[in-house]
Amino acid sequence: MYKHKSHKSANSTSINIIGEIQLEIKIQGHTTLILADCATNIITDLLLGNDWIAENNVIIDSPQRHIFLTDKYYQIIA
Repeated sequence: MYKHKSHKSANSTSINIIGEIQLEIKIQGHTTLILADCATNIITDLLLGNDWIAENNVIIDSPQRHIFLTDKYYQIIA
């Protein structure tokens, strides 16, 4: 049974969560799973949460629009 979740956007408006789905994310042969909330009123296709970013040792290069996954020694693996 789906439990209702309440999230706020960056400008404090409510995000309309309609369910959740398990997604498989593949980046250069490295696969991770994420339990994602589905929403009807956000302006982007996908948001990566801080929990997934931290768990996968992600480095975000915003100017180049790249993300990198690293191992526990912060060597880039994908």
